[in-house]
Amino acid sequence: MPIDTEKALGLLLAKENWLIRDIQVLDQEFRKEIKASTDNRHRTDPTDMASTGHANSSARHSQIGQLKRALNKVRRIIQGIENGTLDYGICEKCGEEIPDGRLELYPETTLCVPCKSGEERIKKRLFASQNGRLAAAIF
Repeated sequence: MPIDTEKALGLLLAKENWLIRDIQVLDQEFRKEIKASTDNRHRTDPTDMASTGHANSSARHSQIGQLKRALNKVRRIIQGIENGTLDYGICEKCGEEIPDGRLELYPETTLCVPCKSGEERIKKRLFASQNGRLAAAIF
């Protein structure tokens, strides 16, 4: 039997709050990094400062983007549960029940372990294939 809807909503709302808080913290850090990099233009090696600052800002920006995508997913699931359009706790790929333990750890999951593992294997192969082509193009 899938996880209780009220319990699921509680877990998802907690996850939503956690994601919002993390996005706000990272956004504040990102803004401070941008301000610091523009305030410190008097350094002796602007190229080094720019490359380091850009790398940090780019990584922070990427983290914020990942968290925002996760937040949107959580919000779509909450909305689907609330309006009855989502069969929460059922794998969207194979239709099998997702174990309660998995849902408690990852309330935003929509895939069972076998389907998620298959998806990850495909991503790894695709990444390896793309890296192989990139390496061949470079060397």
